[in-house]
Amino acid sequence: MYKYTAQWAQTTKFLGASVLKLIDSLRTGSPVQRLYALAFTCGVMAITISALLSQSLWAEGLLLLAGILFGLGFCFRITPILKSIWSSSAGKWVIGGLNVGVWFLAHVPARLAVAKALGLPPQDFDMTVSIWTVATYPAVWIAFVSLLTCCLCAALMLAYFVLQVSVWPLLTESIDFLSRLMPSSIGHRLTTEERRRVLARYMGHATGCAMLALGAAAVLGAYTTAQQSCLPVIPWIAYVADYQEAPAYPGTPKSQRVRLHENGVISYAVRDGGTVRIHVSEFSLRQ
Repeated sequence: MYKYTAQWAQTTKFLGASVLKLIDSLRTGSPVQRLYALAFTCGVMAITISALLSQSLWAEGLLLLAGILFGLGFCFRITPILKSIWSSSAGKWVIGGLNVGVWFLAHVPARLAVAKALGLPPQDFDMTVSIWTVATYPAVWIAFVSLLTCCLCAALMLAYFVLQVSVWPLLTESIDFLSRLMPSSIGHRLTTEERRRVLARYMGHATGCAMLALGAAAVLGAYTTAQQSCLPVIPWIAYVADYQEAPAYPGTPKSQRVRLHENGVISYAVRDGGTVRIHVSEFSLRQ
């Protein structure tokens, strides 16, 4: 009986301290800490409503709001870091190199899309591939950001786990003893209170990073779906950019836009109402 009473008292004390820290973060914390505190509050409210009232709509809305707040908080946290990277000469070279790499990677899905829409080799439609690469470029960047945030989230979760282990009762006294032997500037960072504060901060960062990765993945899915629905536009792009009339070329109709391919193949782009149809035939020389 005494054991359960002591555990209940310890749990109540911990919850009370957590609530006080939450209120303190909302009142005097930085913008990032306030966003994390609001997100945590919304998450707790969502879990409470779901458990007690079974109001799934309210719970889902609060969970969505919590995820958005966590993501915004993490964006506020990394914005100064990104600005410092961009302001340095090395950072500009890195970002420039990433843009070039993403541009070349965007050619791969662009070529596949052109081949799917036209049914012809994409290397014969340079302008169409280049224009569709511009439309694919944002999707590749979003995919890269999603992958990068996933890796960063894994690193933050690892750091959170290490900090969580450091506040276990078996290690707390040993680390506190070491902190008293070190200089005050370093020892202060090793105290249990400071480690718990950093632990809460890393929990917010890891959650915000995960929400940002999920948001990027959702945007990528929506963008890819919208782009797939726009594939019928590709024949129009090819009609304007890569098909030309060649009335002086022997063996081609004078009033149609044509494209010569390898192995004696020729294709025609014909407007049919609101669509463009591609007709393919073998090239025959007419005298």
